[in-house]
Amino acid sequence: MLIKEKALPSFFYILLIEWIGREKYMKKLNLLEGRIVPLLIKLTLPIIGTSFLEMAYALIDMLWIGKLGASSIAAVGVAGMFSWLSQGLAMIATQGGQVKTGHSLGAGNQEAATDYASSAIQLGIIFALLFSFCTVVFSSFFIGLFGLSSQATINQAINYLRITCGLIIFNFLNIIMTGILNASGDSQTPFQCNSVGLLLNIILDPFFIFVCDLGVVGAALATVLSQFVSALWTIHFLRSDQTILKLKKECMYLNPYYVKRIFSLGTAGFMMGITNSIVSIVCNSTLQLYGGDLYIAIMTIINSIREVVQ
Repeated sequence: MLIKEKALPSFFYILLIEWIGREKYMKKLNLLEGRIVPLLIKLTLPIIGTSFLEMAYALIDMLWIGKLGASSIAAVGVAGMFSWLSQGLAMIATQGGQVKTGHSLGAGNQEAATDYASSAIQLGIIFALLFSFCTVVFSSFFIGLFGLSSQATINQAINYLRITCGLIIFNFLNIIMTGILNASGDSQTPFQCNSVGLLLNIILDPFFIFVCDLGVVGAALATVLSQFVSALWTIHFLRSDQTILKLKKECMYLNPYYVKRIFSLGTAGFMMGITNSIVSIVCNSTLQLYGGDLYIAIMTIINSIREVVQ
């Protein structure tokens, strides 16, 4: 029985897969056989959906935080700059690991593919921990660079930064494991995991922000918890027998040989991500200088919409 994956909402789509049986529904795409165009379509449609879901996190937060006022939006906008900055760092492990994992699978070298995937994940964990340490310890300094006018807005921005970037490891893992699974020809699993995360974020945002009366802190907690659930689900999948890239404890170590090649391919993505983030930070600082917190709030909303559209 074959079900076409096109018009089902994510939640019911996942339930349907579990009902008919994952193995019947999900056949890993063999990218070395068959017609190129149909294979690319089957592989890329879920990738596009996953990218949309990743960007939708910020937009969902904005929809609820907007009800708290412009100062809260400005706080999230300023702190969110550092989350975007971290994406450039994650790109080293993501792009390098994804490309080399795909190369190894194409060459029929299953062991090398698993080693590249494991090294990319380990590298991402190290980057995430270093980034978390820096942003938590120097959060006041970083937020102070924007010159926010209200102390209340500054405090909200610091709290949001400490939570979202202090626990950025879950976001890093989601990004890296998504790339690795895409390289193996399985773009459906990342889409499902991110769908669950986004659905949970939609539920938790109003609960933490308004019911628990946590405001901006509630939005940060909702985002981090949703990313944690997505990461946990993906890790469980990568340790199961349903994937060709089964991760084992004995493989989870940094091999200098693989790390060097991951770095060589991931540096370009890192430079692009860092450059875009720095430009955004400079723009926000300029807006604060000439228009205050309100201008930053407006730009934050525009950026959230732009990211989703892109």
